[in-house]
Amino acid sequence: MTDHLPASRDDWPADPFELLGIPRDIDARDARRAYTRLARRFKPEHNPLEFQLIRAAYDAVLACIGDESSVPFAGITQPDFVGSRAVGHSQSAPTSDLASDFDRHWSGVCSDEDATDSYQALCQLVEERTEDTAGAYVRLHWALAISPELDETRQPIDWLVTGLLVAGANPQLITLYVAWLQNSRADVLHDQAAELLAAETIDGGSLAQILAVRWECLAELEKWGELFNEVIISRERIAIDRPDQHVQMVLRALELGTWSRGERGLLFYKQCLREVQRFEEVHLRMEEQLGRAELFSELRIHLENLRSDAPPEILTVIRRSVTEGGSNLHGDVTRMLAVWLERPGWSLAAIDELFRQSTLSVYVLYQAIQDYFVATLSDVREPLAQDTLDRFLAINQFGVPAKFRIAIVDFCKAECLRLDEFLAALTVPTKALGESSRRGLLQYLERDLSLFCLVNGSVAFLVAAATPVVQV
Repeated sequence: MTDHLPASRDDWPADPFELLGIPRDIDARDARRAYTRLARRFKPEHNPLEFQLIRAAYDAVLACIGDESSVPFAGITQPDFVGSRAVGHSQSAPTSDLASDFDRHWSGVCSDEDATDSYQALCQLVEERTEDTAGAYVRLHWALAISPELDETRQPIDWLVTGLLVAGANPQLITLYVAWLQNSRADVLHDQAAELLAAETIDGGSLAQILAVRWECLAELEKWGELFNEVIISRERIAIDRPDQHVQMVLRALELGTWSRGERGLLFYKQCLREVQRFEEVHLRMEEQLGRAELFSELRIHLENLRSDAPPEILTVIRRSVTEGGSNLHGDVTRMLAVWLERPGWSLAAIDELFRQSTLSVYVLYQAIQDYFVATLSDVREPLAQDTLDRFLAINQFGVPAKFRIAIVDFCKAECLRLDEFLAALTVPTKALGESSRRGLLQYLERDLSLFCLVNGSVAFLVAAATPVVQV
């Protein structure tokens, strides 16, 4: 029975056994039968997200019961399929006279007994028909994703590419292609990639969507030569009618290339700069984007001077703060600050070294921490105690300002003070510290960007860790 699931997908159980409607002491064979019943009901071309959830649940059940024959499935997260439900039967499903054949063979693919024969029959049916059978390619794709052993000559992505070549820019096939590459990035090097990108059946808008995910994958794999070849394809196919879109895409490629190392990465970066210069007619309409590109160019120069032993958690925050913005950085900044909290002296020295190599990089790091601080702490702050500086000096004897730094870090962490709040306390004269010494210390600390990063970041981390999570 498959009527155990609520009508709304949002109400489906998170527990994989409950989702499949099976007990926890089930064996692999009965789990497969339960999965098959649901797969027959929720066909992938009609209910892509439901099918993916069912498949993920089945994989989880096999892992729990220890079925060694199961093949791990590169699951696709729910948001990747948002919008694909809008693709109706008229666009992706086989015509009515084919529906029964497709359904029959799909049921066979989902079964244990005749999966191989049914898969071959489904392949033959697709090859013999000239109608728009995008839905059939979706099923063939999922058949190999479920059971790769059905076809040793193909990969799941093969059917998506073939479907796009045959059926054209079908929205569901494009959505699946993009989602699949996001989870299986190595498949960007697929043998038919060049044929797909040259296909006249793929319009400019759909091609831009495909290229966007491909460039992300190629950059991650550091395939800079292949990436620029696709920049040329964008120039030939997109720039003719949409020069602004082409330049925007190249600027994004430029961002990806900012973080490349080695001669090939540098060559790619210079090629992208020249590509942008080709389209001077759009520069006036894209001043903001070009200004951002100048920032990346400056960062590129700075990054080339960085030593290879720079802390990776710091470089990750710098890179992502520029390419993705502060809204996506919380996890990366939290992990970086956790390291800083354990090793404050080492961390301060690392930031100092980074500052000597690239001042701009530390300014980017500082802004990321400030954004984290604002997002972590409430706007309401306790008033600064008038005796703040006196209490600090009571436990720390004034000496060389540089030697004061770790003492200030420890004090600010204990008092939950930002460095600018500590500096505000320094502006008030005190008998515990001579006037010239107070002013000298204030001027020194106001320029200490490394200390700002470490103190403000550590305080924000401690406050976030102590704040209870409110369940909504």
